[in-house]
Amino acid sequence: MSDSIIYFNNHELQFIESDQMLNLDDRSEVMDIVFALKDAGYKGIELDTTPIEGGRHFVSISWNPECIAGLVFECITYEFESGRTLPQPARLVEAIRSLSVEQHDYLLHVATPYQQKSYLRKLMNTRGHDDL
Repeated sequence: MSDSIIYFNNHELQFIESDQMLNLDDRSEVMDIVFALKDAGYKGIELDTTPIEGGRHFVSISWNPECIAGLVFECITYEFESGRTLPQPARLVEAIRSLSVEQHDYLLHVATPYQQKSYLRKLMNTRGHDDL
């Protein structure tokens, strides 16, 4: 197998050396939430894997922030990278399920990005900076 991964990202050719890729072990909390959202039937997050050397896999995640799962994925990724504790996946799925139709529509169609992230942070019970 190759030591490099070549792929298209927004119609641009990208190269990644396999030894420079992040180990997903440190992102297992984020992946647990992604799997929980997908298992719950939410659309807006897609996973693709490609085998690479050493029995590892390159995992590509694409998301649509116009869907609730994609919007939540953006938020949890930022929360994780900021060192905040993420909610338990099942608890987060239940919180999303508890949104009314009006709350769901507000988040996706009316709220500004700041309002979206602020609302989702409350939903997830995390605290953070205003720069989310």
